[in-house]
Amino acid sequence: MIVLTEAELDLLSGEPAEVLKLYVCLRRRMDFATGLVGAMTGVSWWALREDMHVSGAQGRARGESGTPSERMVERKVDRLVALGLVERRSLYRKLVFLLPMAHRASARPKEVGPSWGREAGPEVGPEVGPTESQTAQWFAEEVGPKVGPEVGPSWGREVGPTSGIRVNHLSKSKPAAALPAVVDAREALLLAPQQMAEWLREAERRRGKILRVVPTDPLLKTWSSERVQLDDLRAAHAMAVADRDARGEPAPVSPGFLRIFLDRLRRRNGGVENDVPWFRSAAGIEAQGAALGVFRQPGERFPSFRARVYAAAGITDDVARRL
Repeated sequence: MIVLTEAELDLLSGEPAEVLKLYVCLRRRMDFATGLVGAMTGVSWWALREDMHVSGAQGRARGESGTPSERMVERKVDRLVALGLVERRSLYRKLVFLLPMAHRASARPKEVGPSWGREAGPEVGPEVGPTESQTAQWFAEEVGPKVGPEVGPSWGREVGPTSGIRVNHLSKSKPAAALPAVVDAREALLLAPQQMAEWLREAERRRGKILRVVPTDPLLKTWSSERVQLDDLRAAHAMAVADRDARGEPAPVSPGFLRIFLDRLRRRNGGVENDVPWFRSAAGIEAQGAALGVFRQPGERFPSFRARVYAAAGITDDVARRL
């Protein structure tokens, strides 16, 4: 059973039916432990097209049935990204999406007690969520082996669009010791030269350009050693494309040209310029955390560290996402 939260329904309100259908398809494929689609079990544009297929029926217009094109599905994904419902985490020809607003399963140790998730308000009634057998079945289908008992009071509170219970975003994160061996959203963004070359070629191909770049390019090796992440590469590439378009230059975005904007972006994140919010990049979050005296612990996953920095700065994930 797929249950959309109030936040998801608010963002989808007024959107075309195809956008809602695609989001439901992504929710159905989502890993309930991480909120990722395509990390553990692969997903392709062809599979999403099949999910969006509408069978012909008597009385149904011809344009309302059939399978949408890949380009159409990509446009719907872009719309979901613009709404803040989907974040692209694709890497090296592998489609990976993050659904940040989706309700996730949270496995918590028993000693945590009933205080988890209480920051959003007092308890207002008995548990109305899934039964223990249903929870076990969901974990078996979506996550794998059961990773711990479900004892927190916030599980199951999100019962539909009329629910007034809002779960604290920190309660949706798992303790590091209880997490299964899945792809870390932070670590998945760390790129090798081969992956950078593949991503740049694919990004330019979508623009109708042909980029000839090899993994042995010195710039790619330097960026990899400096742990440049996919988010930074994507943002710098968007700036470079905007500059090419503004100047009317048809040339593709090469690593040499991209370096100008990547350096500019990294200076901004480092605090030289203030027109980019610090929470827009991992480097900015780490710099802000250092300023607040919050440092990433050895072995700590980045989402947990980011949540601690947000808490120290007095903002939430939802606020940072909407600014």
